[in-house]
Amino acid sequence: MKIDNVRPIVEWNAQRMEKRLRENDFKGKEGWHDGNFDYYYKKALSHLMKARDYHGDIYLAIKNCIDAENYVMMYADNLRDLLIKKGA
Repeated sequence: MKIDNVRPIVEWNAQRMEKRLRENDFKGKEGWHDGNFDYYYKKALSHLMKARDYHGDIYLAIKNCIDAENYVMMYADNLRDLLIKKGA
């Protein structure tokens, strides 16, 4: 589904999420379709907690928010894998 007129903040986040994913491509991981829900949950929560305690470094807080968003996206994508397996 393509959505026209994407909100500027959604575009801004999507661009930064993709940038962070590409920055980590060197790690050689072949994706996140492994059903490791607990891992993605804990990583997202950890990054959110770091963002909350940003100590005045707004850029670092935003980076942690973007990282948290990526882990939540990975969690959701694994849930989507389950739906696909069920034929939904």
